[in-house]
Amino acid sequence: MQHYQTLALAKYWDELRRGRAVPSRNDIDPGRIRTLLPNVFILEFFDVDHLVFRLAGTRLCERYGREFRAHNFLSLWRGTDRFRMREFLQEVLTRPTPGLITCRAETIDRHAVDLEMIVLPLRDCSDRVTRVIGSAYPLSDPENLGHRRLVSQWLLELAYLDPAEFGGDRRSRNGALPQSAASHLRLVVSRQDV
Repeated sequence: MQHYQTLALAKYWDELRRGRAVPSRNDIDPGRIRTLLPNVFILEFFDVDHLVFRLAGTRLCERYGREFRAHNFLSLWRGTDRFRMREFLQEVLTRPTPGLITCRAETIDRHAVDLEMIVLPLRDCSDRVTRVIGSAYPLSDPENLGHRRLVSQWLLELAYLDPAEFGGDRRSRNGALPQSAASHLRLVVSRQDV
């Protein structure tokens, strides 16, 4: 995970689990994730070809220039990417396990931005894992797009996540930080004798 708000949603989801494999949709308190909501979405599984937006944050809708509610999440992907995404989300729901998606999206005049999406499984009121809460954040400055809307996207990477990594110390057993965390660190030295 590269975006700090992606990690914030993952930690919130992990906290809601309270020792369970997956939290319930009813456990979510929007007030606790108020700052994340503009980029948050909730999907509902109907069948393998239909994961429908139940909710989509305003910033996400603005970025694509359309309202997503009641639209199929899989319709955002074309060709083999759609097949890969369908299989990936099936695993997220059936394992169940969190997933991370990195993709590149373009405007009609080919201005591009990389996005990081997290997908976290949820139980419905019947105790079945049929929902996903997720978020989508640009990994570069979205202001570079101006008022252009994203019209196409393709997958760069799919990964299943270990919820143990959502906690405080993200160091591995040998003490090293994961590559994604290490790349955002900078050493600063303060010398009082200068």
